[in-house]
Amino acid sequence: MAVEGGMKCVKFLLYVLLLAFCACAVGLIAVGVGAQLVLSQTIIQGATPGSLLPIVIIAVGAFLFLVAFVGCCGACKENYCLMITFAIFLSLIMLVEVAAAIAGYVFRDK
Repeated sequence: MAVEGGMKCVKFLLYVLLLAFCACAVGLIAVGVGAQLVLSQTIIQGATPGSLLPIVIIAVGAFLFLVAFVGCCGACKENYCLMITFAIFLSLIMLVEVAAAIAGYVFRDK
């Protein structure tokens, strides 16, 4: 069933936002890879807390790219299951952001 009228505008806006979401994810992956390359040249082999940060950034970027891909496929195919999965992923991301903000406030002195 194809969308009509105002829903075409909503679907187009969803595509634009998902494209921006995807661009941010690719940017995070690029920053993580760049940081990993710089750290691998400056730090001698060994697992320090700072050397794990680029890997975490790459993992977050890959997860965000997956979320954007699921959302784009769900909007394109108008698949209910993919759109519910996309909504669950976005809810999970929001909960993690709220938890990070609370943790940042609680540990602001450290």
